[in-house]
Parts: sequence; C-alpha cells; structure tokens
Amino acid sequence: MLSNYLKVAFRNLLKHRIYSAITIIGFAIGLAAVILIVLYVRFELSFDDFQVHGDTIVRASFASKKEGTIQGRGPAFTPPFAPAAANEIPEVKSFVRLSTPRIANVFVRGESSKLENIRHADSAFFEVFSFKLIAGDARTALKNPYSLVLTQTSAQRLFGEGNAMGTLVKLDDKGPYQITGIVADPPANSSIQFSSLISFSTLYEDKNLYLDWNGGNQYIAYLQLVPNADIAGVEKQCSTLLWRHLNQQLSSIGVEIVPSLEPLKNVHLFHEYDSETRRSNIAIFSAVAMFVLILACVNFVNLTTARAIRRAKEVGIRKTFGANRNDLVFQFLGEALLVAVAGTLIAMLLVELVTPWYRVLVGEQAGSLSSFGLGETALFVLSVFTVGIAAGSYPALHLSRFQPAALQGTISRGAARSIVRNTLVVFQFAVSITLIASTLLVGAQLQYMQGKDLGFQRENMIVIPLRGDEAKERVDILKQELAALPDITGITTSSEVPSAGFTSNGYFPEGQTTPVMIHVVDADEQFFDTYGLSVIKGRSFSSERKTDKDTYLINESLASMLGWGDPVGKTIRRGGDHTVIGVVRDFHYATLHDKIEPLIITNKPWRDRYSVLSVRTNSKDIPELVTGLRAVWQRVIPSTPFEFSFLDDELNTLYRTERRFEELFFSFSMLAIVIALMGLVGLASFSAEQRTKEIGIRKVLGASTQGVVSLLSRDFIKLIAAANLLAWPTAYLFSQRWLEDFAYRMEMPWGVFVLAGGGVLLLGLFVIGVQAIKAASANPVESLRYE
Repeated sequence: MLSNYLKVAFRNLLKHRIYSAITIIGFAIGLAAVILIVLYVRFELSFDDFQVHGDTIVRASFASKKEGTIQGRGPAFTPPFAPAAANEIPEVKSFVRLSTPRIANVFVRGESSKLENIRHADSAFFEVFSFKLIAGDARTALKNPYSLVLTQTSAQRLFGEGNAMGTLVKLDDKGPYQITGIVADPPANSSIQFSSLISFSTLYEDKNLYLDWNGGNQYIAYLQLVPNADIAGVEKQCSTLLWRHLNQQLSSIGVEIVPSLEPLKNVHLFHEYDSETRRSNIAIFSAVAMFVLILACVNFVNLTTARAIRRAKEVGIRKTFGANRNDLVFQFLGEALLVAVAGTLIAMLLVELVTPWYRVLVGEQAGSLSSFGLGETALFVLSVFTVGIAAGSYPALHLSRFQPAALQGTISRGAARSIVRNTLVVFQFAVSITLIASTLLVGAQLQYMQGKDLGFQRENMIVIPLRGDEAKERVDILKQELAALPDITGITTSSEVPSAGFTSNGYFPEGQTTPVMIHVVDADEQFFDTYGLSVIKGRSFSSERKTDKDTYLINESLASMLGWGDPVGKTIRRGGDHTVIGVVRDFHYATLHDKIEPLIITNKPWRDRYSVLSVRTNSKDIPELVTGLRAVWQRVIPSTPFEFSFLDDELNTLYRTERRFEELFFSFSMLAIVIALMGLVGLASFSAEQRTKEIGIRKVLGASTQGVVSLLSRDFIKLIAAANLLAWPTAYLFSQRWLEDFAYRMEMPWGVFVLAGGGVLLLGLFVIGVQAIKAASANPVESLRYE
C-alpha cells in the first residue's frame, strides 16, 4: 500500500516538473541554511565540554566597587588570591593561575620567530585541565622556573620534525628557557587558548614585577572545587578571604573588591567581553535559519493549494472509484515526504559544497556533517520527517476535502485564490524585505564606524612593536635614523596605540581621598603632533622641560568628570603629586561600542621604556617605504626581527565580529529572497496558466501586451506592498536593538527601507513580468483551445 502511494506521488512530481523543482530546491536551500546554523550553534554551545573536571572548575572574577557603585568587572586579578583560596577554603581542591596573553620573539639556534598568545601557568595545569600532553611529565612540566611547554603547532613551526624536548631557547632577551613538554593544540571550542606555556614560578624570578596583593591585575585564577561544592557558599568564603587580605585596608578609602565564581562551561557564552554578542548571534541566526526553512515550506503549501483546481478532478475521480479521505491524505503526505527526502539529499550536497566558504566566514569551528553523532543524525532525520509532514498537512487536508462534484467544475477559481495563500505570500516577502533592510542597516553602521572621525590620525600610520630590551634601549637611535627617511612626517613612541583601549590604574585627583580608576597611556613629546591630537588648554610635553616627566595631560572627559573648569595646575596623585599641564580634546582610543572615558597621558613610561613606535607617512609607495624601515631596523636592532602593521588594519579588525555578522546576515537574506522569488515564479506561472482563456479573449478584443502584463501583475504588487508595510517596522525595531551595543551610532538612514522594499518589488515585477509576457505573447487561437 505504501509503495503504491509513493509510486503515484513520484509520478505526480515528475508530471509537474517546474512546480516540483521549485518546491524541492526551495526546501533544500532552507534546510541547508538550517544545517549550517545548527553546526555553528552546536559549536558555540560545546565550549569546554571536553574538560573532564569541567563541572568542578570555576573561574574567579572580581568587581571593583566604590561607595556602592560597580566601577569595573573582570577575571584579571593579583596572583596571591588563588593560593590563598586553596589554603583557606576547604572546598577548593586545587588551583591554576594563567597570565593574560603575551607576545615575544623566540630565539632558536640563532634564528628568531614571533610567538603569540604565551601564558604563564601553575604546575597543576595539566592535572586540573584536560589538555593532552604529548611529551613530558604532566606533574613537573611547569614546575621549575624557566620551563616552557609548546603546543604541537608551535613546536613544528620552530623545530620542524626535530625533537624539541630539552632544548634551550630565549624569549626576547630573557632565559634561557628549557622546553619541558609538548601539548596538543587547544581545541577550537576551548575558552582557554595558548601557543605556549611558561611555568608561573618564572614570574617570581623577575624582581621588577608586582606579585603581591597590590600587584598588577594580569592573572586569571581557576579553582577546582571538590565534587558537589556549593558555589554560592564558596563565594562567601572568598569574600571573607578578601576582607582579611585586601578589603579591610581598602575600606578606609571606600573601595571594595567583590569576588564571584563563574562555572567554566558558562564562561564562553556568559562571562567573556563579547558573550552578549555571541548569544545574540545564536538567537538571531537560529531565528533567521528557521524563517528561511519556513519560507521553503510556504512555497510547498502555496503551490500545492494554488494547483487545487487541477488536483480537484483527480480527487473527484479517485473518490468516485472508492478512495476515502484517509487514502487521499496519505497520498498527498507521500508527496510531501518525497519532497522532504529529495530536498534533504540536495541540502546535504549544498552544505558540503559551501562548507569551505562557510569556514572562511565563521572559522574552522564551523564543523561538518560528518561531525554529527548517531543520536544527532537520528534527531536530524526525525526533524526532516516532521517538517515534511507539517508542510504537507495543510495541502493534504485541503485537497482531500474535494467532492466528486469537482468533475463538473464546481470548484471555482476563487478557491485557488485563497486568503491563506495570499497571507503566506505576504509573509514570505515581509521576511525577505526585513532581512534585506536589516542587512543594509548593519552595513550602514559598519560604514559609519569606518568613516567616523576618531579624533586622531589613523591613515598612513605604521605601528612597530618594540619587543625585547635591545629594541627598547636603542629606540632613540632608531627614531633618529627613521626620521632621515623620505616621506616620514612623524615618529612617536608610546605604551599603547589608540585602538582597543588603554590600560587603567587607580589615581587620587586633587581634593579626593578615594582612588579613581582612570585609563592611562604613556607617550613621548611627539605623540600629539604625530597622531594629530588637539591640546585645547595648556600645553603638551616638551623635551626642553625636564620636569615634564612628572606632569600629566588629561582629556576633556576626565576634566568634565572631575568638574574642573580649568584643570591646568591641578594635581593628580599616584606615586607622588603630578601637575596637570594641559587638556587634550577627546578622541576615540577604544571601539565605538564604548563611550570616550576619562584618560591621563603621562610622559614617563613604566621602567622608562616604551612598547610601541608609530610612524606617520605621506608616501605613495608603501612597499618601498617598508623596505626602508626594515633596513634601518636591521641596522640598528639586528638581533630582533622587524614587525609592523597598519593602524587602519588594526582598527578594522576590532569590528571583525560585526563584519562576520553582516556577511552571514546578507547570505541568509539572499537565500530568503531567492526562495520567495522561486515561489513567486511558480504562482505567477500558475496564475497565467489559469487565466489563459481570459488572456486569449482580451488579446482578440485588442488588449496590448502591456495591458495583459499589468493585469497579471496587479494582485502580486499589492501583496508585495503589504509585505513592505509589515517589514519596515520589524526591520526598524531589530536595527534599533542591534545598535544599542554601540555608544556611537549613525542616524537612521530611512532610505534603506525604501531601497530594500523597492528592490524586492522590482525583482518581483521582473519575475512576474517574464511569466506575464510569455502568456501575453501566446497565439490567442491556441489560448482559446486551452483545456
């Protein structure tokens, strides 16, 4: 019986090839979109699942509270917290501290290479975390000072196929470090990433580092708790611990450090700086993929019900020969299942074809169909079966209602023009227009950010990192020789460059007894001219005034926050009193997600050494200029490799997540409009077919081709216009919500809505027009013979 249903369904699909192709291909595109998004979401939800002890590991995070107000929160803190927690809190079984990522030049057999994402780690690292150690002893690999563990990729890059174990290397001008282990690369779905690990005990060998409770906040603490530990209870004990070691002292100035514990498996989606964006992307892309699939199902429902008149005679004949309604329901559901199966096979092929492009877009973590397990595969098959049944249910129930009277033509043409079908067409195009308008709005904001005046010179700025003692010690000679090159219009050294933000420290502004966390950058006298910063009050630093080494400049935001109408002459205390000699106009030293915050500019870097050199140029031949820069560098600092980047490129990478979002959104928007237009092709073709005799009569009576096209297009234009009325407010609300993440955003470009709606309308007119012209060009005599 089942085989008969499928056989008849297969014959019917072949008989109506155009409609079948539209339905199957549309379903395949929708399903492929869902599969790609499922792979992406699946990866995002899998972070740190590979950690064997993941359920018992928490990351410590700390909020700075001043007079009851939270001023900042993050996991970076001072080193003593983790060992103190292990000693004083019974529920803490072990701990691992990781430094924030570092970059260094590694010297192997006289040759140097840059090594990024270096982290210091405690000796318990491989016992607490489940990273696979390929070579070395997990208990001792990170025990002794100057021990270095390389990832497999780093080891192969530095040593090729040779054995790296036991080799001595130098990092910048420090070492030697002994390679004591090789670890497999961290999985892509690990919230902890590194290229190499240095024993944490190495930090204590550097007497210039602050590693006590008042030390630099550069270390992240992971605590392994005993099984079934009460995290809330441990947090309270952490608060008590901090009171004894730190907060009791800070209470006199109204400051408190509030600890919290974050389960490791929640870190990626809930506790990183971009976690909210990741969660939004998961929700948005999941919704978009489902809408694309729904649009494909809508095509099936629309085209099937539109052809109800054609199927009415078939239903009448089958009922005349004894078929009951259940038989017909099964028949039409069989067709729906065939569409689902065929669409699934094509969808799988599409996924395999676009996977390379998809991985470039979202990263290697995109995964593939082969990564699905047995349970996931079964769930996928069941989902496809369910979608097929759901899509075919309405047409099956609708068509199986027809009575044998259909043979006598009692099914009117009005039944084919159902309110349901028109509603679904409006829904299809409303979704498509919403997606396109939203994509254009996202692109407009990104264009706004790229073109916005940041308050400093960003174009033609080359950034050169100063790594190692030699580079930092000889930077003055380097600057002199670089200044002699042609087309160099400015050279400056600083602790950081304006891009992702500056570090912050606690300061005591004049008249205040409690410290204020303020961003700070150390810069030389040429910083303001090279970056085109405007000093609007007072003056900038001068090399002729030796006392300027102990003075500050501040930005407008800090002056406003402190209520200083004339800040010049005021003092700010940190390691002594520092006089404010000028105010610089606000500039965006962080991303446009954040408002411009208070800033101090000093003329005295930590340990009297700057970390980066910036070169401004007006050269039209950048490759030649870079060659000149490299030659000077290699002459002055021969032992350190030359590296450079363009500030513009660094700034653009800050919005990589947003650009990836735009590209994905655009891709799925195009899929939506393709599916909607495919459905429109089918409906327009069917509408022309249904009105063949009417068109023939009108042509005989003198109607023009233009008049016939207008006749056939009128109803569809109304539906697309109605879709615009629904889409525009939806796209507006979405864009407003998305733009909330930006402190600085564009004015709403209302023309985007007209462009999206008008573009879809023109595409629709083109699709309808092609079908209408084809019908209008037919021989009227043949049209009047049409049965």
